[in-house]
Amino acid sequence: MSDFDLSTYTKAPLRIHSSIEYDGSLEEGFDVVVGPEGLEKWCVGMKSCDVGENQENVQELALVGKVREEIPHFDRPHRAVYLDFPEIAGNMPQGWVGLIEVSEIDTRRCRVDYKVYWDKVVGGEHCEDFHNVIWPTVYKEMFTRLGKQNLLKNSQFEVHGVNL
Repeated sequence: MSDFDLSTYTKAPLRIHSSIEYDGSLEEGFDVVVGPEGLEKWCVGMKSCDVGENQENVQELALVGKVREEIPHFDRPHRAVYLDFPEIAGNMPQGWVGLIEVSEIDTRRCRVDYKVYWDKVVGGEHCEDFHNVIWPTVYKEMFTRLGKQNLLKNSQFEVHGVNL
């Protein structure tokens, strides 16, 4: 993979780091984790994902509502960066940025690293505590679904909440 500078998109701290190893190609992992068809199968609370023009999507998520998503960096099958803008402020932390990177471990096994960054939470300390508990839990469930539904074959995953 080429040199990449995340600071082009965010200076926020890393909040969640999820990873999953699986048998298959870079393309398989990228398409399941990044593609709208894959998202609807494993993303907790995903009601719909409408792919728009110019790498912009609109998703509807339970408890969060509609979220406009921009994808300013898309390098299939290696990396994607997305920026989320919720319709209702406070339902998600502000400055939400996702970084998804797929790499080869060996000739038959690959790894997806999914990192989430955000700046702050609207609503005070009690809201900050809520988001620091809920989002790592949501990502753990999503990666569990990737494995249980066998969307990525022979997968093993880890989810860590960091800098919370």
